[in-house]
Amino acid sequence: MATATLSSSSSSSSSGTVVSDRRGIPAAQFVEDVRIYLSNLGLDVQSALAFLQERLQQYKLVEMKLLAQQRDLQAKIPDIKKCLGIVATLQAKKDAATGEPLVADFEISEGIYSRARIEETESVCLWLGANVMLDYSCEEATALLQKNLDNAKASLEVLVADLQFLRDQVTITQVTIARVYNWDVHQRRVQLAGTSVESSMRFVMKLGSFCVPVLLHLLDSAAVSFGLMVVGSSSGLRYLVEGVFALRIPSL
Repeated sequence: MATATLSSSSSSSSSGTVVSDRRGIPAAQFVEDVRIYLSNLGLDVQSALAFLQERLQQYKLVEMKLLAQQRDLQAKIPDIKKCLGIVATLQAKKDAATGEPLVADFEISEGIYSRARIEETESVCLWLGANVMLDYSCEEATALLQKNLDNAKASLEVLVADLQFLRDQVTITQVTIARVYNWDVHQRRVQLAGTSVESSMRFVMKLGSFCVPVLLHLLDSAAVSFGLMVVGSSSGLRYLVEGVFALRIPSL
């Protein structure tokens, strides 16, 4: 049974844990440190997200092929069991040696049946595919059908394991995409916050360069006015009030 494959070599995650492929399906990396992951890939965030999205689509394509193979096997196994039952019935009829024909209803088309009388037979004919039919004895037919049934069951078990492994890789890849995206958003917010703080500091420094001379002027004026109020008369107090209200701060 052919298995859909993805071309990829084994790799390791940022934590150093080795991950292995399964039957041509590359294992996804679980990213613990996004910065180290991007550094190892040599990609920026957008390129890494594009790579991960492409890998996710490849996983989805392989999953579709494996599901189709699984459906084929699930339909094939009951048919093989039915054929084994028919051969066993013919063999039992032969061993009974009653001399009476076997009466059976067989399906000609969907919903259309015909009744047949089957005489004792030494052999049966099996369709092998590609318009090929071969004549087998009942014993040979039973052995061949049983072998095909065992192979189909084993292949189905492998397919189920492959699908489980593939779904795990899809989940890991989706988590990695989310982690890389969220890390990029966090980095943008940190960068924006740093820019805002720097702009605020520049504004405060610019405002301080103007306010300090004004404050010094106010302190000087207050000291002079306080001296006038103490040593002067009521006219001195009036001069202080008029001086305070007459103070004007020049515009930027």
